[in-house]
Amino acid sequence: QKLYNNILTRIKTQLVNLKSKGFLTHPDNNFFILIRQIEMSFTKHANSQNVFEDTIDDFFKCNYLIPFPCIEHKNDMVEYIFTTYIIMRMRQYTYFSNHQLL
Repeated sequence: QKLYNNILTRIKTQLVNLKSKGFLTHPDNNFFILIRQIEMSFTKHANSQNVFEDTIDDFFKCNYLIPFPCIEHKNDMVEYIFTTYIIMRMRQYTYFSNHQLL
């Protein structure tokens, strides 16, 4: 378990470094569209008290079909993508909002 956590932490660190340096690109057009749709829903509800739930609700109200090549893993992967992306955006939004107050 400790080894797994270390590997996961290292992978997350690499992702943050790529994002920070501007090297992060979308590997798949469908993935890019999914992230863009989540981002559009997030920006609508960034100031909401229930930003996480409101973002997800808004996304699914738009009836966007989520393309995913593997039916077996679709639910788990989409859930992971949603939670990871929205949590990351909430942290970024909070960080930048707090710095603007200073």
